[in-house]
Amino acid sequence: MWLVGLAYAGESQVCTTYAETDSPITVQDAPEIQSSGIAEARSQPGRFFTHDDAGGEPILHVFERTDTGAVYVAPLLVSGATNTDWEDIASGPCPAAIDSDSCLWIADIGDNDDLRSSIDVWVIADTMQAGGEVAHCPLVYEDGDRFDAEALFVTPDGTLRIVTKEKDGEAKIYRLSNPVCDGGAAQTLTREAEIFPGEEVTGAAVNYDGTAVVLRSLNKAWLWTGCDFAWSDPPLEIDLGAQPQGEAITFLADGTLVTTSEGSPLRLWETPCAETEALDCPECGCDGDGALIFLLVPLGAWRRRRSSVPG
Repeated sequence: MWLVGLAYAGESQVCTTYAETDSPITVQDAPEIQSSGIAEARSQPGRFFTHDDAGGEPILHVFERTDTGAVYVAPLLVSGATNTDWEDIASGPCPAAIDSDSCLWIADIGDNDDLRSSIDVWVIADTMQAGGEVAHCPLVYEDGDRFDAEALFVTPDGTLRIVTKEKDGEAKIYRLSNPVCDGGAAQTLTREAEIFPGEEVTGAAVNYDGTAVVLRSLNKAWLWTGCDFAWSDPPLEIDLGAQPQGEAITFLADGTLVTTSEGSPLRLWETPCAETEALDCPECGCDGDGALIFLLVPLGAWRRRRSSVPG
């Protein structure tokens, strides 16, 4: 369930080229963590959530981007969740189990030794306070397959996708439409495509209206656009600059890519959009069900939000 801001009317602006990645910004007062995933709260522009890698407590770390840098806000315990190997986090619509406007999907999907018979995704409202409602989505790959994966994204129609991390430069994309996150029996992910980026995929994100998806490796990213992602088409390749153990990526409303890495201290990089084009896509992200999307935040409001840092 999620509150829709706008009915998509036909054209969406997507980035066709990106400018050079900016110098890194250190998040002030942040604890030492390995930032394995990042997502911006759609209901709170300028507020970001990241998390540590495998084996830690089920904690999200919250920080805010300001006009003068970035400031750590607080840790947030995801009560009732476990952290076997948290590898990514994504903004997206909420499952029926959570009565909120927009949610964060936490991908407990890492499996370095291919030992896990099932994986987990935890979902919370992106306005969540400690002790808030948590939904659990147990998942399995079709045919009993097991994979290490570090990338997850959720499109506006509620489709969840996981991208595997494979050492031969291949990646498999699995999907599940509208997962039921009630903690019941594991649901099956179906293979959608195989791609060959040539490097291990360490993160993923989808833009606000579902018209662009980006996958990343340690220092570069690949962008696909369109109503239905044509994975066999050559993607736009984006240089993310030198990032130690780069793993996390997310979109801002204007198409800017924000990335973090597992290096210390916690830092973020911004790769701004250089050129855009209108994409005529009346059904983007919605499988023809009316093309409803998140309320896009006006850039003026985004800039005003960046100038303040609530606690």
